[in-house]
Order: sequence, then C-alpha cells, then structure tokens
Amino acid sequence: MELCKLQLAAGRHFVLENPLTSAAWTLQEVLDLVDRPDVFSVVIDQCVFGLMNASGELHRKATKLVTSSQALVSLMQGHRCYGSHHHAPIIGGSKVSRPAGHYP
Repeated sequence: MELCKLQLAAGRHFVLENPLTSAAWTLQEVLDLVDRPDVFSVVIDQCVFGLMNASGELHRKATKLVTSSQALVSLMQGHRCYGSHHHAPIIGGSKVSRPAGHYP
C-alpha cells in the first residue's frame, strides 16, 4: 500500500492484482486505497486471456485489478467469461496450481 501511495504522490501508476476471492480485498488499508477517487478497479476472468492447464483446459480464475490507470481499466473491461466453454478447476496441489499462478 505504501508503494501505491508513493506512485500516486509522484504522478505515476500502480497495479494491484489478486484473485477475486482473496481476503486481501477485505483489508481496511486496501479498502481505503480503493475508495480514492483516483483509483479504479475491474474484474477479469483469465480464461478469456487463455489461462489453461497442462492438458489445454481453460482455468476461469476471476481476478481483480486495482490501479491508478483508467486506460488499463478501459482495456480490461468486458473481459469476463460468458460460460461458452468448460473450465478445469484449479485444485489438485502444486502440479495444478503452480501453472495457474502465471499470466497467460
């Protein structure tokens, strides 16, 4: 949070990302940052960007981005899954979860 505030104070951008269900989004210091008028958020599903397991099955992985860049939010809006394909669960230990931790 300190780095985000430093970036804002210097007129630069920051991006925070975490799974949508992460408890980090409920922390008061994060909520205070998100409430600022110069901070924006968007939710995306990483299957839309091609996140898949070793077998080629897509992982949905709903992810929240919080940023000072309105341009980034504009680019990411609408990148939610419409359910037109199968999603493999991200469970099964590190063999499954490690690859899902990388950006597609």
